[in-house]
Amino acid sequence: MKRKLFVFLLFLLSIKLFAAEQIGRSENNVYKIGLIQKNIPVSFYFEENQGLISIVKKYYVRIGEKKFGPYDSIGSWLFTPEQIIYTARNDNGVGLYINGDNIAYYKGISNFFISDDYKILIYAFESDSGCYFKCGKENLGPFEAIKFFLVFNDKLISYVVKEKSKFYIYSQSKKYGPFDDVSDWKYYNNSFAYIAVKDNKKFVYTDKGLLAGPFNDVFLRGLSSDGKKLAYETIEDDKMTNAIPAITSKLWINKNMVEEGLIIAEAIFMNDNELLYNICNKRGDVYVKHGDKQIGPFRQVSDIACSANSKLFAFAYSYDLCA
Repeated sequence: MKRKLFVFLLFLLSIKLFAAEQIGRSENNVYKIGLIQKNIPVSFYFEENQGLISIVKKYYVRIGEKKFGPYDSIGSWLFTPEQIIYTARNDNGVGLYINGDNIAYYKGISNFFISDDYKILIYAFESDSGCYFKCGKENLGPFEAIKFFLVFNDKLISYVVKEKSKFYIYSQSKKYGPFDDVSDWKYYNNSFAYIAVKDNKKFVYTDKGLLAGPFNDVFLRGLSSDGKKLAYETIEDDKMTNAIPAITSKLWINKNMVEEGLIIAEAIFMNDNELLYNICNKRGDVYVKHGDKQIGPFRQVSDIACSANSKLFAFAYSYDLCA
C-alpha cells in the first residue's frame, strides 16, 4: 500500500512540475517582476560592485532576453497589457521609458499616469525653464514648482502649483489663491479637498471652492464616494480648561459640526451618509461612533476599518493605556 501511494504522489508531482512552462530568466537581486504581451517576462534587479569607497549599486530592467541599463536608480513603474513603463535616473536627469526605449529625458519627472485606453500619458516634469505638465502632446506651464496633481482617466482634474512665490489651486477652469502654502489634500475618484494656508490661518477648499475657514489647525479626515461630503477635524486652544493638552477638537461634515471632544483620531465614511469615527472626550474616555450608535468607553482605540460594502467595520481597542 505504501509503495502504491508513493508512486501516485510521484506521478502528481511530475504533472505539476511539467505543467509549468519556463518563459524567461532573470538575474540575482530581483525586486519586481511582471508580464507583458501575455508571455514576455519583465524583471527589475540591481547589481553590486565594489567602488573606491563603498559598494555601488546599478539598476537594470530585463524584458524577455533583452537587458536595459545600467541606471543609477529606478523610480516608478507601470505594467499595461502590452508595455512596461518606468522612470530611471542617470547622472543629473530622469528618463521615461516604454519597453526599454527612452521617450523623454528631463531634470525630474513626477509620478506618471496612463489613460484607460493606454494611449495618453500624463506626468509632471522639470526642465531648465521651469516645471510643466505633459498631457499627451500638450505641455502646460511653466510653473516654479508643482506640488499636487490629480488625474482622472486622460484628464488633469486639479493641481497645485507655485507661481511668483505663491501657491495656487487649479480646478478645471477655476483658479484659487494666492496662498502661502497648500499643505494637504484628499481625493476620491474625481472629487478632492485641499488645506490652504494664508496668513498663518488654514482654509478648506474642495472642487467647488472655499468650504470653510479660517481655522488655527485643520485635518482632512474622510471624503464620501460621491464627493458630496467631507469630514474634517479642527483644533482650537481651549482657554476654559487647564487640561493638558489644552485643546478642543471638533468634527465637521461640510459646514456642520457633528461632534466635539479632546481628540478625534480617525473618521471614515462607511457609506455616503454614515460616518465612522473614534473620539476621546475630556474625561479620557474613548468611543467608536457611527450613525446614532456608540461603542465604549475604552482607554485606547486605533486602526478603524470598514468592509468594501460598508456593512461591517472593525477596530482595535484597549481598556488600559499601553506603552
